[in-house]
Amino acid sequence: MASEGLSDGCPPRRVAWLSLDRRTEPVEFWTYVVAALRRDGVDLPAELRCPSEPGSLFLGFLEELAAAVRAGDDSVLLVRDPSDAVTDPRVLRQFGLLLRKTGPALRLVFTTGRSPSTGLERRRSRGAV
Repeated sequence: MASEGLSDGCPPRRVAWLSLDRRTEPVEFWTYVVAALRRDGVDLPAELRCPSEPGSLFLGFLEELAAAVRAGDDSVLLVRDPSDAVTDPRVLRQFGLLLRKTGPALRLVFTTGRSPSTGLERRRSRGAV
């Protein structure tokens, strides 16, 4: 994996692959994200669980998830395949928030032919992508 374009010049050490074959609601989507991270070796607290209903509890969940990713020894590359399966605006906003809260500890790869609306456009314009 080439490290060109990565902010610290080092490629992530953990790669988590999230494959979705259909559209998902926020609760289901984040349950899959946590499962993919755990399956692929990201050390997350056992008590970290996605809230059973979307809403204000998601902010706390996303903050806990971001803190756990930042606390790890390795940076994480999360591959979302295919990205077109995630179209719920709530999920896209939540993903943007997670990326802001994790900083360089989490990198995201989208496998799609179009740009997703997660705030990446703003980060790209500031040279942060």
